[in-house]
Amino acid sequence: RHERIESFFAKQLAEIIGSEPEDIDVESQLSALGLDSLMVIELSNTIKTQLDIEVPISVYLEGPSLKSLAQYVCDALDSDAEDSAEADSPSSTPNEPVAS
Repeated sequence: RHERIESFFAKQLAEIIGSEPEDIDVESQLSALGLDSLMVIELSNTIKTQLDIEVPISVYLEGPSLKSLAQYVCDALDSDAEDSAEADSPSSTPNEPVAS
């Protein structure tokens, strides 16, 4: 899944900066790829719209690479999946009546 997300980000980033996805070095910091603050917002909005994951601006300020950003999103998706699984699983303790 990480590789698919990384590839998706490379495609989106290439579109934003006017490049080709294969020209994107996934190990380089986003700022080194020419991303400015407006482009970061555009990438962030794309991630939110397409993947339903909100990446805090503070993550972008840390100077991530495309690879580390993809890892952040994978971790967030995994966390969401775990939260959903826990919410869907029956409680380990039986329901006790509520005292009136």
